[in-house]
Amino acid sequence: MLEKFKIGFEIFNANFSKMSEQEKEVEELMAELEKLEGENLFFILEHDKLEIENKKLKQNLKNQGDNKLEKLILKQQKEIEKLKNKIENMEQDEKMEVTENINIKELPEEQTLNFKDKNIKVVGGKWSLQSMKKAQKYAEETEFDIEFINATEVFRNSDKLKNSDIIIFDTSYNSHSAYYKLKSYGLKIYRISTSNLEKIKKLNYT
Repeated sequence: MLEKFKIGFEIFNANFSKMSEQEKEVEELMAELEKLEGENLFFILEHDKLEIENKKLKQNLKNQGDNKLEKLILKQQKEIEKLKNKIENMEQDEKMEVTENINIKELPEEQTLNFKDKNIKVVGGKWSLQSMKKAQKYAEETEFDIEFINATEVFRNSDKLKNSDIIIFDTSYNSHSAYYKLKSYGLKIYRISTSNLEKIKKLNYT
């Protein structure tokens, strides 16, 4: 009887040890599972975070692309407007009736002006290349800027003319429409009746 009890106790003890080992393995597996679940949750959160950042980056790139496209469109529109204005001005120049010795009585001729440091434009006339070079040399010596604008190119040079300090309007070859266009800019306009450097010198107070 004692022998049977002993054998039974040994069997129970062995089974209990096995159960303890199994429980230990189960606990280890549970701990590993919890660890994996924790890591999985971390990766899910990181994934969501990266997804949000990725969406933000895509939106930023789209906005930048839209801004660049908008700026490009505006730039092209401005260029188109400039070209349109140039074409219109050239068409107006072509329609201009340029004649010799036009009469504009309201324009003063015998004036004394100070050209020093001024931006002077000579509009119209029959200036030869040689006479223009002489006038430019004189302007350099007496410290002012001078530029000659052809009578048939007044409208296309409107921006340049608007920035002039003084306009010398040469009536020997010009047009009334050019004069009224220059007058509309509110410029100081003075008249010479001959394409001659001496006429410019008479206007300039030195």
